Amino acid sequence: MSKTGYQQLQLYGWVKDFLPAEIPLYPLHRYVHIFILRETKSHAIFTTEGGVLDVERVQAGLNTTGSIDRALMFKRKQIAPERRTGRALLRDAGLLEQQPGKGRGRGAKKAAVACRMMDAMCGRCPDCVLYGFAAVSGTGAQKARVLTDSAFSVRAYQDIQKNIRLNAINDSIAGGIARDGSAFSEKDHLLPQVILPCVETLQDVTPAELLYVLQNILFTTRYGAEANREGFVRNHIVAIATARSEVLSNLELTQLYYDLLSQDGQAGLASGYLEMADFLRHLPAVVKHIQDSAWGGMQLWSGAELATALAELRQIFNSEDAVGAFWQELAGQAAAYADKRGGGNGEAAGEQE
Repeated sequence: MSKTGYQQLQLYGWVKDFLPAEIPLYPLHRYVHIFILRETKSHAIFTTEGGVLDVERVQAGLNTTGSIDRALMFKRKQIAPERRTGRALLRDAGLLEQQPGKGRGRGAKKAAVACRMMDAMCGRCPDCVLYGFAAVSGTGAQKARVLTDSAFSVRAYQDIQKNIRLNAINDSIAGGIARDGSAFSEKDHLLPQVILPCVETLQDVTPAELLYVLQNILFTTRYGAEANREGFVRNHIVAIATARSEVLSNLELTQLYYDLLSQDGQAGLASGYLEMADFLRHLPAVVKHIQDSAWGGMQLWSGAELATALAELRQIFNSEDAVGAFWQELAGQAAAYADKRGGGNGEAAGEQE
């Protein structure tokens, strides 16, 4: 595969004329919306404090009156794991720890800067430039260009949660679980096969940055608390749209699906569980609603056309030559932007959860 193989992607061709070729210094109002169905493939814990899932009481649907309690997945619970995935891949490619610094004074040598999320973000790598950082020592800051908000369950919280008791392990020769009040914790869990619709919106990104975000979404599988033991989530990208404005919030997307599923006798909205097939069956109606409600024009891809484009993307990320050329373009765009804005060597705290 040629070094520019990633530029021959069908997806790349869709967006290259709409998105800027270089990272702009000022907003252009060019948005890419990535519509995702996040499906739990194990028990998961999405909570900010305590042992109870995050829950919000909201209207059931866009047109369905009445309110229900919905489990939710806060923005940071979505973006932070994906950001860490991207940083790990950048580090493995040698593009995270060896960003050139900006020397002080005439003829000062530019030393390599280690980009660390907790105490010293470089301000020059693709992660810093795209996901942003907040300066703590007067060295500048960068707003995130990856936008999202909390994702909501379609079904009511009471139907998709389970309290699981954690037991202490007996460290005696007999082994097993200690008894007589040995339970030391009880936590609220989201059940497997719960689907949370959401949309990640990218603002003024280059085509290479779009591919980077898609990679992070598709590569990330662990979300929430105790993710080393549970919290396996499969991200299904079902549509991608370019537009001049934001078209739909996560809550509106969930409420739209609720309206459609509540009219569908085949879906287990009130009992059992909703299958991925239930969501895909109503995807054309969702797409039509999005297209009808968009302001400023929109192009949207879904179905077989999108599936083919994502299959091509898989081939690129499975090819060392192609992905190597992609990394170089991505890092070059970020460094060029940092030089233009006078950034770099920012100390920041990024997405930590």
